Amino acid sequence: MRRPPSDVRVYTLTGEAAPATKAFKHRYSGDVVRLKPLNAPAVTLTPNHRVYATHRSEPTRITAVEAGSLTREHYLVIPKPRGGISANNIDVAEVLNRHVSGVIRPRGRTVDESRLATALAEDRTSREVAERLGYHPTYVRKLRAALRGGELAAGPPRGRAIQLEDGRVRLAGEHRPGVPATLPLDESLAWILGVYCAEGHVHRQSNRPNSHRLVFAVGSHEDELLRRVSIALEGLFALSPTVVERRTTTTVEVGNELGLLLKVLPSMHRWVPASRKVIEGRTVRQAPLWYVKFKRDRLNGTVQARERTRWRDQGTHFLVPIHRLEREHWEGDVYNLEVDHPTHSYMAPAVAVANCQNFDVSWQVQGEEASAERLAGTMLELQSHGCHNINWVTPEHVVPQILEALPLAVEGGLRLPTVYNTSAYDSPDSLALMDGLVDVYMPDLKLISSERARRYVGKREYADVMRRNVLEMQRQVGDLVPDDRGLARRGLICRHLVMPGLLDETEAVLRFVAEELGPGTYVNLMGQYYPAGKVRDGRYEEIDRRPHAEELARAFEIADELGLRRLDRRSRAEALSSG
Repeated sequence: MRRPPSDVRVYTLTGEAAPATKAFKHRYSGDVVRLKPLNAPAVTLTPNHRVYATHRSEPTRITAVEAGSLTREHYLVIPKPRGGISANNIDVAEVLNRHVSGVIRPRGRTVDESRLATALAEDRTSREVAERLGYHPTYVRKLRAALRGGELAAGPPRGRAIQLEDGRVRLAGEHRPGVPATLPLDESLAWILGVYCAEGHVHRQSNRPNSHRLVFAVGSHEDELLRRVSIALEGLFALSPTVVERRTTTTVEVGNELGLLLKVLPSMHRWVPASRKVIEGRTVRQAPLWYVKFKRDRLNGTVQARERTRWRDQGTHFLVPIHRLEREHWEGDVYNLEVDHPTHSYMAPAVAVANCQNFDVSWQVQGEEASAERLAGTMLELQSHGCHNINWVTPEHVVPQILEALPLAVEGGLRLPTVYNTSAYDSPDSLALMDGLVDVYMPDLKLISSERARRYVGKREYADVMRRNVLEMQRQVGDLVPDDRGLARRGLICRHLVMPGLLDETEAVLRFVAEELGPGTYVNLMGQYYPAGKVRDGRYEEIDRRPHAEELARAFEIADELGLRRLDRRSRAEALSSG
């Protein structure tokens, strides 16, 4: 398991961007499903990895279908990305700041300014100085002029800051005027981006810093395309492009860069040419090529075009047919993501796939045997990766194995808190064995009424068992105590998942916490319920939806009214925004 950088975000089933909090890799041996949507790149999945799809007989009902159960009768869901950019505009400075860092220098040459200033002052020609420093003579002459004018000061290397001036953006040291500070996400920008994908590249001279040029190369006969590219660059960026006639092509060139919006689902293809090809007597290398197609008549929006195009626009997402379904054997690594979003979903690479946190392990009984030594080693490995705790999820049935492995881990240097993460339906004997070994208890307080407990968790007596166990957990560890970083060090964290249409259960659970555990109990009210697993097969229609925003808001109001003063603030914000 690895934690991606905090700014890594993925698009989810709802089209929202959400943080990818964990990435997983594990060995796999068995069949995999190679899934090729009609318009999107292929993706390879294990047979039990669920993909969001609809059936041709019911195209408005989206369900998570195991890849191994997909047929040609299914449509796959491609979400339309949304959010993250207000008013359909690109903040150019914000985009550039994500990609520009440090001093831009020719590759392999890092000359600090104090050494550079000394070299420029020497009694040598500009060519001699350039050869010694690895710069172009023209660049050296420019720097010498700056030194004479007092514009070049010796000192440590400086970063390239983004400059905002009169509504335009440029890099520090770049010639004015730069590009507009805000670019509208409109058809013009989408068009020039499409042309860039097909015909564009960035050219730089290896021996000159800051020599990047944006180049569009078109055929010498494509006068209309040449004209449109020039007009688009002038209109969008207020740049004056240069048209250069070359032997085999005509190029439109400028010295700045750009962004994107697509209003029609394109068709994406990968073409693998021969690795080498002879062009005009020269042998050139060829890399695999991705290209994007738009149906011209689909852009016109005609009825005939809509009938010929097999994908469907459903407003918030596209539905695309399955072009190919193939199975093959795989021996090697497979990967997955954990996404901080109520849907636990992400696009891979274009279709929406599910990432239920524990459905596979809790219902499909997947896993492998591990010795006490291996279990202890895993705990120490997690500690070495920077994990904050050792979190045992629903571990009541493996308490003896934990008791066998934990001393070995402590002897090996384990210092992390131990978290007992449970449904609260535990044996009192197991809890007694863990007394003194668990630092943080994190029980789910699911339901109070016996009839709903019977229906949803299969145990009519769930509430009685839960109450008894949670009181025992509090006796062992007390109220939550965080460390100086705000991380849980010891104590009780009560969690409750707000269910659609079951606010009376939420109120009963919170009343139990306030009256029997006390108002100082730390409570995490969760709003990320999402229909999955067996809920989607029609047997639980009453909870086959997300909670409404009003339900989530009312749940927090109830907690406030009962005097619960330690509510998880982040969960409150996430729950209300997800509703």
